[in-house]
Amino acid sequence: MRVFWVFRGYLDERMDAGALVKMAEAVGRKGNEMFLVTGYKRIKDEKAPVVYLRSLSVPILNYICQTVSARVALLRLARSGDVIMAEPYMAPAVLPFALLARFGARGFRVVLDVRTLPVERGRFISALDKALFKAGLFLGRRFFSGATVITYAMARALKKWLGRLPLGVWGSGVDLAVFDPARYDRESERKRWGFGREQVFLYHGALSSRGRGLVEAAAAFREAKLENAVLVFAGEGELSSEIKDRGGPSVRIMPPVPHSEVPSLLAACDFVVIPFLRTPVIDTSCPVKLLEALAMEKPIVGTDVPPLRELLEGSRFWFKAERPKELVKVFREAAASGVSKASGARDIAREYSFDAQAERLIRFLRLI
Repeated sequence: MRVFWVFRGYLDERMDAGALVKMAEAVGRKGNEMFLVTGYKRIKDEKAPVVYLRSLSVPILNYICQTVSARVALLRLARSGDVIMAEPYMAPAVLPFALLARFGARGFRVVLDVRTLPVERGRFISALDKALFKAGLFLGRRFFSGATVITYAMARALKKWLGRLPLGVWGSGVDLAVFDPARYDRESERKRWGFGREQVFLYHGALSSRGRGLVEAAAAFREAKLENAVLVFAGEGELSSEIKDRGGPSVRIMPPVPHSEVPSLLAACDFVVIPFLRTPVIDTSCPVKLLEALAMEKPIVGTDVPPLRELLEGSRFWFKAERPKELVKVFREAAASGVSKASGARDIAREYSFDAQAERLIRFLRLI
């Protein structure tokens, strides 16, 4: 089976670029082929299984350019029996192949793949995103062979849009060979990152979305007044200054860390902080940073949102805040707990390995 996975944007600017490539490679290990079909801005990874699209620097023009480029690339490369998966925004690019499949020509299977709901990015861009997203859902329901989503929560949220379209669930993945605590010495990694004897609470990722509760977490950590503890934010974004102002001296912001260095950083910390707020995007997500923390057996300080509850309900290493205002209490509980290892967390992560997710996807694609 050959699979073409089509999405807009620039692969070299995506935070999850490494994860996307690893997922394609995992599908390949199962005796199939998967190619990412997307653009790039500056750097091509020539070794990755990627079909690069022509791209422009102007956002709206770039979308049109990539839509046309994807259609041309698939006309050139796709053959009978292939599967074409596309995010809702790129549904217009693959619509001709869905129509061919619908009328029995060339034997394509075209699948709508939804990884996230539209994210707020400013009034005009957000309105355009939502319109394109809904148009993609409509085209998928009307003409495609099936759809895949990232969580069962997303499946429930999109049920009215997708109707009776065959639906598969395959989530984010984690590389258990890379995110393996046995490969790292905690004290050595702490020295590497400049940590002393203080307890280190860590958040890593973009500092640009209010739905992630980052400002609230910084303020709560300051109010908790923990002795010999620091909350580290590894990332950058427009919320950086506000996080620092609200967190004060108890908060440290460090530059973004390449994905290849994240296991080392996780090995050096004591707790991973996931302070997400309840939003449609968060409620239907499958956070990679949570899976990576579990693979590294790190205790979690996090809010009670659906993706955390689904994986961590009943776990002793989850210090749960029912709502963001409870983070002050939860930070104190975690600091005083003496918990240093999340026993059993790696077993949870194993269910979300790239190989496990690839199996779920392949199983669904063979059914439609």
